[in-house]
Amino acid sequence: MKTKIKVTKDLIEAFILAMALLAAMAFEAISDPPKEEPLHTQQEIKTGTHQAFHQNEDKIREAK
Repeated sequence: MKTKIKVTKDLIEAFILAMALLAAMAFEAISDPPKEEPLHTQQEIKTGTHQAFHQNEDKIREAK
């Protein structure tokens, strides 16, 4: 079973626009990579909230 698709000017134009949009999205992703946040800030480590956070996680796991 073969399906014939009639290629019209509108179909070609839609395809070109879709490829241009895809290229623009790829360019934007490459030119502006997401900024990675540090896992733990220096302030958390200094004040001890970092350790308290993990201790609370451990307590929750043990309770389950």
